[in-house]
Amino acid sequence: MFSKKILVVDDEKAIRETLSEYLNRLGYKVKTASQANQALKVMRKFVPNLILLDYVIPRSDGLKIFPRVKRIFPYIKVIVITGRGSEEVAVKALKMGVDDYITKPFDLKAMAKSVEYYLRSQRQEIIWLNGKYHYPLDSDEVLNRYEYLRLVHARPDLGVKTSSAFFTFSRQDFYNYLKRFKEWGMYGLFGEREIKRLAERFGEARLKEKKKIEFSPFPFIPRERTRRPYRLDKFLNWRDPAQVKLEMIRETATSSKPHVGAVCRKYGITREGFYQNYRAFEARGIFGLLGRKKGRPHKKASGAS
Repeated sequence: MFSKKILVVDDEKAIRETLSEYLNRLGYKVKTASQANQALKVMRKFVPNLILLDYVIPRSDGLKIFPRVKRIFPYIKVIVITGRGSEEVAVKALKMGVDDYITKPFDLKAMAKSVEYYLRSQRQEIIWLNGKYHYPLDSDEVLNRYEYLRLVHARPDLGVKTSSAFFTFSRQDFYNYLKRFKEWGMYGLFGEREIKRLAERFGEARLKEKKKIEFSPFPFIPRERTRRPYRLDKFLNWRDPAQVKLEMIRETATSSKPHVGAVCRKYGITREGFYQNYRAFEARGIFGLLGRKKGRPHKKASGAS
């Protein structure tokens, strides 16, 4: 899933402890630091999505570490905490590119709303959703695995390390998922237990057996002029029907003005076919797009356990 990692940088222990305890209760993963060098040291292993940065910290003002922070993670969100009467500091921070500022003493609920807002805006910078078509990034674990792989290929300038900061997955997860994805297509992103659990949940007895697929990029994706190891045209696979269906749905869900007719022409499918696939995806996520054998499912023999 999308990660919710926060770094609190403040020299006041009471504020660090209060924010850490409160945000942890809300489901965020929080680390703290009391000074600039300590904050940068923490970020070597813990790359946060958002920093709550006190302007006044020992041996430095908070804004001095802002450029270094942005080099570590270009899409990081930073909210500066200032004292009352520090309007000049706030204006300076905003000009530097800081996302927002909050003055002390602050209200915890207002702080939480700001954190939620900027983490949501960060996600939308990476994967913008129009709200018209269902695309369950908040609940479908397998869909997040797919988006993780896709982001690295779509944005090779970010690299695996930076891309992993957006998700709860590790860099090693990327290589594991990618290996299985290249071998089995969309099936490779599911664990065996997940397939079994979902099949039982939805009463599905007609899934095709998992088999290796030949890799072939989408024919309509122009080849990018780059020598980087990851490219979107190397990721998209026209021979995997489930991925084709997902990309079709993804295109409508991430377009500001989705045009189903144009999407159908692009993917060579009828409108009815599009909506059949969309309804299956809406009900069961990626699982609903996996291949199924034709015909009725076999009935269990009477008395079978």
